[in-house]
Amino acid sequence: MPDTSSPKVGWLVTGGVAGLVLLLVAVFLAIGYGPRETRYTDLLTLAEAFDRQGQRFQGAYVYDHEGDTVVLIELEPGDPSDALEERFGEALRLVWEHMPGRFDLAVATTRPGDPGEPRNRYMDRAALRAEFGPRPSGLDRVPVAHDRSWPTRERPGECLRVQDSLHICNRPSVVFDSPQILTLVRRSCPSIRDLESLPETAAVAWEEDWAEEGVMRTQGAFVLGDPREPGPAVVWVHHSHEDPDAYLEVECPGEGRRVVHSRDEYERAEG
Repeated sequence: MPDTSSPKVGWLVTGGVAGLVLLLVAVFLAIGYGPRETRYTDLLTLAEAFDRQGQRFQGAYVYDHEGDTVVLIELEPGDPSDALEERFGEALRLVWEHMPGRFDLAVATTRPGDPGEPRNRYMDRAALRAEFGPRPSGLDRVPVAHDRSWPTRERPGECLRVQDSLHICNRPSVVFDSPQILTLVRRSCPSIRDLESLPETAAVAWEEDWAEEGVMRTQGAFVLGDPREPGPAVVWVHHSHEDPDAYLEVECPGEGRRVVHSRDEYERAEG
C-alpha cells in the first residue's frame, strides 16, 4: 500500500482518479451528445424549412440502404428540365442545411408516374459539403424529437404529432415487422413477386381519425432498389386497426394497384 501522504504519490493518485473521471465524462458526452442518425421524425424540421422557402415536396423518406442512411425527397412534377435541375439543387441544399441528424446520401427525385421520364440528383456528404459549404454546427447532434413511445402490435412508436390526428413515427408497429407483410406484398404486386426481402420501413405515419371516420390507421412505406436510380419503387402498406375485413391494404409501386387483405389472410400468410 503506497504512502499517499507523500505529495508526489498523492498527486499521482488524485491525478489518476481525475483522469478517469474526465475519460468517463468524455465517453458520456460522446454517447449522449455525439452525432446520431437522421430519423423519420426529423422530416418535420425539413418540411418547415421547405415551407419557409416556398418549396413543396410530394413525399419524403428516411431509411437504411446497405449501411447508408438515405434521405430521399420526391419533388412535385411539371417543371421544364432546367427548372427541375434547379429545384433538385435547392432541395439538396435544404436537406444539407436543415435536416437534423447524420445521413450519408441525399436524393431529390421525381416520382414514377409523373409526366416525363423519372429524373433525380443525389449527393453524398462529401459532395454536399463541396457544393454548399460546411454543415451548420451541431446539426448532426440535435436530439431526436418524438414522444418516446414503444411500438405495439397495432401502433408504431417514437411518434411526433404533425397535425390534429396525424403522427409521423420512427418505429413501425409489430405488424409491419412481421414476415406476413412480405408474403402479402408478393401476392399483391405482380412486378415484385420475386422480392426476396423487404427493407426497413422508410416512412411510418399513424392517423387517429383517418378520413374523419373515427378509424385509426397506420401507413408504412418500403423503398425498393438503389436510391441512386431515378424514380424509386415504393410499396405502401396501410393497416386498419379496427376493420378485420380490410386489415391491410398493399399499394404496389408504379402500378396503381391496391389490394385489400383481411386479418384472417394476414394471420394465415406464410412467412
